[in-house]
Parts: sequence; C-alpha cells; structure tokens
Amino acid sequence: MQQCQADITIDCSKPAGSFRRIHGTNVGPIYRQGAYNACEFFKQVRFPTVRLHDCPHACFDVVDVPCIFPLFHLDPADPANYVFRATDSYIQSILDCDCGIVYRLGVSLRRRPEFSGLTDPPADFKKWADICIQIIRHYNEGWAGGFHHNIRYWEIWNEADNGATQWNGTYESFIAFFITAAKRIKAVCPDISIGGPAFNGSIRNSRDKLHSFLPKLRDTGCPLDFLSWHTYPDSAGEIAVASREVRAILDHYGFTKTENHLNEWNMAPFPGGFKGMRATPQTERDFFAYKNSSAGASLAATCLIAMQDLPLDMTNYYSSMNFNYGMFSFQGLPHKPYYAFRALTTLMDASPERLAVSGSDPDHGLAVLAGLAADGSRISMFLANHGSDRDRWTIDLDRAPRSMEEAQILCIDPEHDLQTVCDAISVQGNRISLHMPRHTVGLANLLVAK
Repeated sequence: MQQCQADITIDCSKPAGSFRRIHGTNVGPIYRQGAYNACEFFKQVRFPTVRLHDCPHACFDVVDVPCIFPLFHLDPADPANYVFRATDSYIQSILDCDCGIVYRLGVSLRRRPEFSGLTDPPADFKKWADICIQIIRHYNEGWAGGFHHNIRYWEIWNEADNGATQWNGTYESFIAFFITAAKRIKAVCPDISIGGPAFNGSIRNSRDKLHSFLPKLRDTGCPLDFLSWHTYPDSAGEIAVASREVRAILDHYGFTKTENHLNEWNMAPFPGGFKGMRATPQTERDFFAYKNSSAGASLAATCLIAMQDLPLDMTNYYSSMNFNYGMFSFQGLPHKPYYAFRALTTLMDASPERLAVSGSDPDHGLAVLAGLAADGSRISMFLANHGSDRDRWTIDLDRAPRSMEEAQILCIDPEHDLQTVCDAISVQGNRISLHMPRHTVGLANLLVAK
C-alpha cells in the first residue's frame, strides 16, 4: 500500500478561498414507507442538494413521473389527472431540513427485466415532456395548487445506458428522447437547469456512449445545463481521474458552461462487481457491513476532501435512505459514513476560511482540509486516513500568528462516532502530533493562544 509523506503542512498565512458546499446525497429523510423521518440528522449536515432518485424504494409512490401522472393516455393540461399530494409532502420534508433538491424526472430502478414496464420508452416523447413541464410548473410556479420552491436542477432519466432495468429500448432511441424532452422543457421553463442523463457506473463503462451523446446534442442545439454521471470507487483517485475526463470531454464538444455532476457515488463492491456482491446473501451482508464501517467513513471522507479541488459542480452520495446503500440503518440510526458528512459541515461552519495544505494525499494516505475561524481564534482540520498503514502523523502550522494552546479531536473509527479521543492528538508550539490509523476520520480543533 502506498503512503503519502509523513508530514503535512498548513500554511496559516495563505488563504485558499472558501469551501465548496457540493456534498449532496440521494433520497430524502422519510423512510420505511413513511414510518420514520431522519430530519434531525439531515439538518446537522444540510445537504446542498438531495437528488430524488429511487425515492419510492423508501417512501411509497412519490417523485417518479408515473407516480404523479399514472395514466399516460390522459390530458397533461388537466390538473385532475395528476397525483401530487404525496410528493408535495415528500419534497417539503427535504426543504424542512434546509436542503436543496435535484429532481430526477423519470422512473426508479427496476432490478429485473420482467419488472421493467415503467422503463419502456414513453409512447409519445413530446407528451412525456409536457407532463414534466406541468410537474415543474406545480413546484416552481404554483400550477394546480402548487408551490414556488424554485427548484433549480431537473434531471432527465437515470442510467439509460444500463439496459432494460432502466431504459427498455435502444440507446439511440434514448438520445432522441432526451433531445426532444430537454428542448421542449427548456423552451417553456427557461430559468431552470436541465440535465442528465446520469451515466451508469464508472465513466469508463460509458465513455463511448458519452462520445455519441454529446455531439448529437450539440448538432441539434439541445440544452445541457449539467451532465450527470456515476461511479462507485475504491479510492478517491478514481473519482479524480473520471471527473477530469468528463470535464475534458464536455469542453471538447463545446459544452464549456455545462456543469459537471457526479450524482451517484459510494464504495465499490467487492471484486466481481455488483453481481459478485450478490453471489450469496453472506457476500452481500459482508460487503455492506464493510461499507457501513469506519472503512466506508474513511473512503467517504477522502473523497469529500478530494472533491474540493476537482472539476465537479455538485456531488450526491448514494444514498441516504435506501436500506443497505443508505447512510442509515433500517432502524434509522446513522452508519459511520454519515458522520464524515457531518464532520465536513462542522468544519465549514466553524472555520469557513480555507487554508492551503501541502502533503495531503486523498488517494493513498492522510487527506486533510483546514480552515480558519472568522475571528482567527480557531484552526479546524478535517482528516481521513483510508489508504495508509502509517498511524502516526505530524502536521506543521507554518507561519501561524501565535502558537496553539489547546487541541481536541473527534474521531470516527471502530469505537467512535465523531466523539472525542483524548490521546489521539497533542500540540507542542505549532507542531501537531496525530494518532490516525488506517480507516480513521478526524475533526480536529486547535485554539489559538491569545
């Protein structure tokens, strides 16, 4: 296993701008078909966006286009043909947590082809777009007794390149569908951001389809305010490589103003991919136990740290409330990756002025973000060791105005869920000593001497 250098340096005289709040998630706080609401936990993170994909898996018939407009043969202009009530409540539950929304227009995953009727291409692409326009107007313009939520991001479909369980048609037919829908929706709702198509898995699996998708949009004048894609990595380096490649491809085809959204990411399955993960119930159980452990938290933290410096405009972890892949247990208790998001939010709130860090290596060793409080009284650090077997680290505070008088660290490890570990940090002058074994996350606060 590679290791990053043993010493990290924080330059206290070199501001590095503001932190970017791009740490979103998928699926809102209501789960177990409405029995529970994790709003108190959501409020502690304030996800900048909650992507509305696979929401019916957690909360009945919400969000998906067929849930709101169940009888496709009816008139899209008639409000009586829409069922908004459950989705109204579901969206409000997200807004009540001070979170934004990415509204995925389409349908949720159907695991087996024989259950994929709702993933058939719409019989009339223009009519499908007209239905979506009315949904947008309901939530943004008050149509049909609706709201003025000003939801910005509207995404067309999910992983159409992933076969019949998501798009039960040819990929060429999907591109034609996307162009028809995006142009029609944007013409009527010019103030929203329209995007998609949520490419499947690592972008390596969809590179050829991305290269066929973008030229056709460009040549037809189709709007694309954001491009969305997914990856399930085993290190932050995989996200770094993919995000730069996506940005380069967008720019190559002239989509220089199109935002780059990684709106599904989480830990890679065990060797053998998703099919291998589900080979036996025991294999799947072991994978999710590992993902929800401090190993999953340290991977999430290193990725969150790396994303601050990658060409990404929004990211969405998959997911919050979707059973095994969620941040929460079936009983609604947070798994350890949740606390990584909470630690990042705490850092941003307490010490919003970002400081330059050298020696941080999100892919192979200890990854570090550092910030300074507005009044200069505190330096905070968000740290994660996912890839290095080294457990002792030193951090030098270069050109600090005064020495540190007190240090505290909250840890996420097998025994702690963002709780104080007294013997994990010590301070001597402007040198910090850390005990950060592999698969540990820390939130350190250093009080500046008066």
